[in-house]
Amino acid sequence: MHIALDYDGTYTLKPAAWDAAIEALIAGGFRVSIVTARDDRHDNNADLQRLAAQGLAVHFTRGFAKQAWMAREATDPVTIWIDDNPESIIENSRMTRDELSVWRAKQRRTGS
Repeated sequence: MHIALDYDGTYTLKPAAWDAAIEALIAGGFRVSIVTARDDRHDNNADLQRLAAQGLAVHFTRGFAKQAWMAREATDPVTIWIDDNPESIIENSRMTRDELSVWRAKQRRTGS
């Protein structure tokens, strides 16, 4: 079974709790991936790099619908989605370029 865990607003809400949950899920035989609408060319950060270094697959969908992205990219289908914004699973991001620029500037200021 493959579990896709959103990053912003889901994992970032309680990272320590999610780290423990991820560890337990993997120990239980589940595959866990981080699936984020972020763009790996602009929005990767130390936390996502740490998760990848720990062996988690981290998928950056660059604003595209997560389900379609994962159907094309993943070696096994996602069976469970955990996301604070479920629309992002089936819909592309609605963020404009200007909104994205503001969001990225905020992320740089906060180190997220």
